[in-house]
Amino acid sequence: MPTGDEPYYTPLCESTYSGNNDVSMWLLNHQADAQKTNKEGVTPLHFVSMRGITGGLEADDGLSKLVKCLRRAGASLTSRIPDSHYDEKLRGKIPLQLAAADSSRFPKRMMHLLAPCLHSQRRFQPRFFSDISFLTTINNEAADEIVRALVHKVTKEPDVLTTFRLDAQLPGQTDRLAGIMYAAPQAAATMMDMLMVDPEVQDADKHNFPTRRRFWRGFDNPHMTCIYRPDVIQREGVMLPAWKFDSAKAWEDQPDIAWHRGFLPEFSSDSTRSNRHNVYSVSVKSILLPNVLDIDMFMALAQTEKDQLSVFSKLSVQGMIHCLWDNLIQDLWLASMVMNFTELLAYAWWGLLWHDELPTGDKSQVRFCCAVITAGALRQFLNMGVLTYNLLRKWRNHTDMTMASMWRPTSSLYLDWCPPTLFLSLIELAFSWETQRAAASGQDFQMNDQQALLMAFNVLVKCSKMLYAFRLCTLGMRIHAIIESLLGGATREMLIITVSIFLSFSVAFAVLDSGHGFGWVIASAYRGLLYGDGDGMNNLGLDISSRSGFEHPDNPYLTALLVLGSSFFNVIILNLIIAVYGNEYDKVEHDSPLLFQHSRARNCVMYTLTCDVFFWRGHSFQKLLYAAAATLFISGLCSHLSSLSCWISAALFAFAQFTFQAAQLQCDWFSAEGVAANQAEHFVWICHRSDVYEKGTCREGEHEHAQSVENQLVRVKTYVKKRLESVEQKVTGLDLKLDAILEKLTVKGTPGSTPASRQRLLPQALGP
Repeated sequence: MPTGDEPYYTPLCESTYSGNNDVSMWLLNHQADAQKTNKEGVTPLHFVSMRGITGGLEADDGLSKLVKCLRRAGASLTSRIPDSHYDEKLRGKIPLQLAAADSSRFPKRMMHLLAPCLHSQRRFQPRFFSDISFLTTINNEAADEIVRALVHKVTKEPDVLTTFRLDAQLPGQTDRLAGIMYAAPQAAATMMDMLMVDPEVQDADKHNFPTRRRFWRGFDNPHMTCIYRPDVIQREGVMLPAWKFDSAKAWEDQPDIAWHRGFLPEFSSDSTRSNRHNVYSVSVKSILLPNVLDIDMFMALAQTEKDQLSVFSKLSVQGMIHCLWDNLIQDLWLASMVMNFTELLAYAWWGLLWHDELPTGDKSQVRFCCAVITAGALRQFLNMGVLTYNLLRKWRNHTDMTMASMWRPTSSLYLDWCPPTLFLSLIELAFSWETQRAAASGQDFQMNDQQALLMAFNVLVKCSKMLYAFRLCTLGMRIHAIIESLLGGATREMLIITVSIFLSFSVAFAVLDSGHGFGWVIASAYRGLLYGDGDGMNNLGLDISSRSGFEHPDNPYLTALLVLGSSFFNVIILNLIIAVYGNEYDKVEHDSPLLFQHSRARNCVMYTLTCDVFFWRGHSFQKLLYAAAATLFISGLCSHLSSLSCWISAALFAFAQFTFQAAQLQCDWFSAEGVAANQAEHFVWICHRSDVYEKGTCREGEHEHAQSVENQLVRVKTYVKKRLESVEQKVTGLDLKLDAILEKLTVKGTPGSTPASRQRLLPQALGP
């Protein structure tokens, strides 16, 4: 009871504070006021958010009903606890924030009940991104649950989808979605799917989308083509990408739509076989999120964990990656491949020349090879410096904790690339330094065995690096499955077990064969156990060159151990390794397209950060950069021909390559911040094959896996059908037998003519 005008505790506040669901529901059913607060300004819904309700398995259903009843009784999801509250942890909090706290007993999987964005009664009140972004900082499961509830709500209330799209086009939402993508990839990918629409067609009668398109590009056969355009119209406050065309004007008078013919070229429906090659039915979609080609979005995708790779099966995600890769980053990748191949040729040419006496011309060739190799290492140092600077700049500029965590210098993306690259570049520089120092002392670029070994190591590394980089091409997609199979848990464990067993046998051989060194025993065991080599087995006691030597071996225990070890390795271990690797490959093979997209996203980030040196200043400035790169390269050649120091030529070559890469990244429609040079809102357009992509989800690379599953289901269905037919035959026979027995039992005058007697006699008639 109140004392004078002092605020009081309502019964509903007391019941919700204690978690008593039955009492709370009774009070609400008897018109209790859900808006009344206690003396600290806390509403019953706040108490429910903090305390939940008591109960067992039925508590979830009861909690859901209680929250809905509180909302119907007037409880607000946006009401805040007064700032004057004695507990600073509760001040200014809404129910959703209270439920997200670690100390709350409110089930995290049910937080969609408290999300204001899902239950707002005001039309066009955009707060979806803010609510979901907030939950990702607390609990990823809750964010996924809210997005699933949002998808379910959109199917029933179209206005909610319009509000969601309006929310997506507010300033700063791309960065917010990047944070959601980093913390809860599945939720972010689902949100992007909700933003997929068919572009508006301004004049469908005169200029509509073609329904068929040819997909072919050299060795690469893509399944989609993408473009980044600002062509939009406004409808209900939402910007919609539009396929514009003015029928009153000629094509030549509409330069703003010249990109139409490149994106969807006109196709002649000729019935000849040659003209139908690589021609497919297509659909066109666009993403309603403006400026989605933001480096933050790609950084979030690049750091997606392996258990979340399914986000790369979404059409929206693949469209982003294809758009940036095909239109910009692919040229940087090709240039990098050419540079690495040139360095590999320089290593190979030098390696073939140094063995012989070198005439003057060959010395000049070796000096040129040395300059090319050194230039490659210096270019890598320049790239690492720019990468580190851009990474630290992004890390410091982000005030949001999630975004700052995504850009931290200790991220796996940075550590996976920078330390190995730095190590290999130092080895190349050490090799160049040693050989040039030897040349300065009068040895004419001759190498000793240690330098030759270092060159061989560099050649192997360059070859491996180029092969690994080839995984970014469609033809090299299977490289992902091969690498993942080698690094898989079962394969790794099997290799560790094999090495352990091999070392155990080797130590045992060394103990029994005390006349040879341990290295000799290891080599013989390697040849004999793993490869069944005859010389290796002869060394360890299976020498049958003479009859007497085999009948009276020097060490019969060594021979017996070798027989046991070779049988064990060749019959069991090696077959197990093959089986385990094959099983791992089968498991990851259908994930190759997802790993392929993931790898492209990572490289989009790395190439952008390593080559983002200059801001866009126009096409003239880009041409000036290309001219500067050519000038530096020619200066390097002149320096080489003038017999100047290799370091001067190498530095000029390195700066030429670095400037060329920086010029390639210059673009008026893309920047690392996602905003085009003209500040216009750009949207991704996706033209995709209809037979590969369906309902926003990529089916590329899954056809074979689905076919395999379907074949297994057919075999299971056939087996079950045969078993059912057999059971049906047995049941039919049993029915006939029962009919005959019952007919005998029901004959007039027999003792079993009554139902009770028939029931007693039936088991006896059937027998055991």
